[in-house]
Amino acid sequence: MCEGGQCRGCVPQCAGRECGPDECGGTCGGCGLREECRRDGQCYGLCAAACDGQECGDDGCRGSCGACDGGLVCRAGRCVADCDPQCDGRTCGADGCGGICGACVRGERCEGGQCVGDCQPQCLRRDGTRACNVDDGCGGRCGCDARETCVGRVEPTCQDCCAGVDRCGPSPACPNVVCQGPCPRGQRCSEAERGCAGDCVPRCDGRVCGDDGCGGVCGNCRDNAHCQDGLCACDVGFVPNRSGDCVRVGGPCVDVLEVGHCVGDYWVFCAGQLGVQYMGCQANGFPGCVGDQQDAGACACGPVDRNGLCSNNRQFHFRCNEILGVMTQDHCPSVTRSANGFCSTLVTAFGSQTTCFCDRCQTVDPLSGRCEQACLNCQLLDGNVHACP
Repeated sequence: MCEGGQCRGCVPQCAGRECGPDECGGTCGGCGLREECRRDGQCYGLCAAACDGQECGDDGCRGSCGACDGGLVCRAGRCVADCDPQCDGRTCGADGCGGICGACVRGERCEGGQCVGDCQPQCLRRDGTRACNVDDGCGGRCGCDARETCVGRVEPTCQDCCAGVDRCGPSPACPNVVCQGPCPRGQRCSEAERGCAGDCVPRCDGRVCGDDGCGGVCGNCRDNAHCQDGLCACDVGFVPNRSGDCVRVGGPCVDVLEVGHCVGDYWVFCAGQLGVQYMGCQANGFPGCVGDQQDAGACACGPVDRNGLCSNNRQFHFRCNEILGVMTQDHCPSVTRSANGFCSTLVTAFGSQTTCFCDRCQTVDPLSGRCEQACLNCQLLDGNVHACP
């Protein structure tokens, strides 16, 4: 530049900047694919604001979905009157001010202000697509796999990052994902090289499915399953049976026994009319699942004895097989053959017993198999206890 009649060099102003003009006619650098340079000289990924159903608050892209008028405050994306949240003794649910007292973790639901287990996330639609960036019905959010992206504003849906891409290289929709495609003779499509590279040795140690690093696969998953980090995992709403096939929760008990089997810490079992069911052992207060997928297995008894206990929804009677040290289960509507069947505790002069009832004050006669009055003057007391004076 010219200063005082003398030519002087320009000093680029790029301190703390990675892109944009350097004030000397050049630039401080450029941004990558699907990124933009903003006024602060930093590169930002292109972002779709998430404001569906929101009146105010963060839009997820360092912007705002709107501001509230005077006297109102933003709570959970809604403009509400300022008030004191009522959350004493509550861990979830509405706080009385348009917000919430907290959210439950995946696999739990909110009941009476408390998080309870055995909630099934609702992310799979009837047409087979998976929702994303919406409430999963269990206190969490529906999300996509590592090689998927969330598209659409009206009905956000998970879509393969490489859908419609027939070349080897970074995905236009997901810059960190390398799409598999044809390469010149003697080359392979490489994740590490992010494109076509030289001779290839398949890498499948510890992997049973997915990309082998050479344009091929280490194996394929069975029906109703998908590949996750090189291992096959059942789709949402399915669990493995003893043969390793993924069967639908609530569906027919195909190679699933009444005594059940273990899949990690989960007890998978056949529950009569309900079909295939499962529960997390440690999540429900038991020491863990004892057994494996090929043989019988169930939650370890822990503090439960042969008298057993009722499930929270009173549909199941759980008791301990003290010889094996594992739980057994009865689905009360199934074993009593009564739609009103439920689990309860019967107290008599001889002690107490937890069992399945056909209906209020009615149990199954062990000889006839019919539902009969539990005892004379039977009463159902608070706390789900039947008393026989």
